Order: sequence, then structure tokens, then C-alpha cells
Amino acid sequence: MKIFKKKYAKANNLKDYKSLPENEREIFGFWYLQPESYLLGGGDFDEYWAKKYPVQYRIREFFIDCSIKWSIFKMNWHDKVVCRLNPRNQWARKVIPRTYTDKDVIIEDIIIAAVIDFVENEVNRETFMSEENKHLHKVWEEITDIYTFFKVDLEKMQLAHECVMDKWIKSVTPHDQEEKSGRSLINSIFVERTKSPKSDHLFLKSQIMQAEMDDQISSYLKRLIEVRRHLWS
Repeated sequence: MKIFKKKYAKANNLKDYKSLPENEREIFGFWYLQPESYLLGGGDFDEYWAKKYPVQYRIREFFIDCSIKWSIFKMNWHDKVVCRLNPRNQWARKVIPRTYTDKDVIIEDIIIAAVIDFVENEVNRETFMSEENKHLHKVWEEITDIYTFFKVDLEKMQLAHECVMDKWIKSVTPHDQEEKSGRSLINSIFVERTKSPKSDHLFLKSQIMQAEMDDQISSYLKRLIEVRRHLWS
């Protein structure tokens, strides 16, 4: 609770301001009050104050300038020092590797991480639960559906694909792999795999699963782009 409420002169242009009694545009008999609002083209208050209250005007302008500079300093300190020591968007930093990664992988990982972090840590669900706005209800259903796919369904698909890949690798890896050189082992896996119908079936299955997974990911990424303007809090 403020003890002293800031007072304003009841005028919005210089002509009306000058016509006010002194006790309505000054306090303590010398401290000029600012107008309630400024009418465009309503006169130059600064020129008037600079002539009528030269010392007070310069002192007040000096402190206003200092306040602005202090605000800029605090903003720069926060951006250049505090945020460097304690960076924001940690969710993004976690998924961006320090080593080189292809752009398509980075784009996919960032977008997926963004919607997961939004649903789990940022969103205020009440924003989407307004009874008057049915459109937001549909948007929230879309966001949660996308989130569920990336958080739950995609992980299951990836595990199933990895399982098939493991079986395929075992089916084409010779039992005496410990005695083989790296070149010979790679040759056994990728060149001689056609010798085994079973390995062929597993390899084809893994390729189909990968293609289906890529198509699903692309589809959900496109859906997320459509509702991207709602991903803020």
C-alpha cells in the first residue's frame, strides 16, 4: 500500500494547464504537477516547465535520465551476466549437442522438446479452459494430442524399431565376430546380409518401421506448426 499517492494536474494540454489555479498544478507552492494525460499537439510542457521552473526542471530531468540509464544498465547486466551464468531455455540447451549435428535432427529435436516443455512446465491450462472460447478447447486438445505422441507413442515406436534392429544385427553378425577385424565385421553385416532370408525380412521390416515413424513425426510437426502461436504463457 502506497502512503503517498502521486497527484496529477487535471489537464491534458498546455493551455488548460496554465489556466489552472496554482494550488491545482503545484504542491507545496513550488513543485509542479504533471498532467493526467498528454493530448497530441496540446503544447510543449517541457519548454514551459524549463522557463517557469528552470532549476527544478533540470534537477527532475537529471534524475529521470539517471533512472532510465539505471534501468538500461540493469537490463544489460541481466542479459549479459545473469543469463550467461544462469541461461534461460534450459530445455533447448539439453537437446542441442555440443558436437556437430545435422540441421534436420536439430530442428526435429528442438520442436519436440519445445512442446513437451510447454505442456509440462509452462502452460497455464486455465488459459485454454475458457467456456466462452470453444476454439481454445480444440487448440488444447490438438496440443495435448501432439504432446502425447511425442512423449509416449513415439518412444514406443522407437523402442520397437530398436528391438527389430537388434534382432537384425544379431542375425547377420557371425559368432566368431571377436576374431574378425572391424572391416570384416562391417562387411558381414551390410554386404553379406542378403545371404539370409531371415535377416532380409528383419532389415526390410526395420526400414518400413523407420519410414512410418518418419511420416508420423512429419505429420505431427506440421500439426504443431499450425498451433504454434498458442505456445506461449
